[in-house]
Amino acid sequence: MNEVIIIALIIFLIFSFSYIQNKRFQYKLRTLNESRPDLDRAEYVNILVQKGFDKLHAEVVHDKIREFAQMDDFSIYPEDDLPNLYRMDDMDIMEMVDKICKALHLRRAEEVDFNELNEKIKVVNAEYILMLTKKLAA
Repeated sequence: MNEVIIIALIIFLIFSFSYIQNKRFQYKLRTLNESRPDLDRAEYVNILVQKGFDKLHAEVVHDKIREFAQMDDFSIYPEDDLPNLYRMDDMDIMEMVDKICKALHLRRAEEVDFNELNEKIKVVNAEYILMLTKKLAA
């Protein structure tokens, strides 16, 4: 009987910790969103086009990041650090890049492609993904 109570208590503590972490994450995003002006899709794409990226690629990257973030009221920015801000791990990024490549009819990115880019760029953001798609399109 005591084992059941201890196990139930441990499960409760794990769920409580997870709930608190999720609330802190949501608060962090809400605070960030309130601290910067809204950026709509056209403005987002325009920023990237002005930096020399293809408009269609920028649109697809925007849409896939927004799809992953699943926060309709959150304004995404091209410089957003995807792993830190959106809790994306390496597998999430690779999966999103695969979806982007499929949508743009590009070959699939391989580990070598990521490694080459990681040597040049340390922050994984929209520009990182667009540099990768530009390389894959060449």
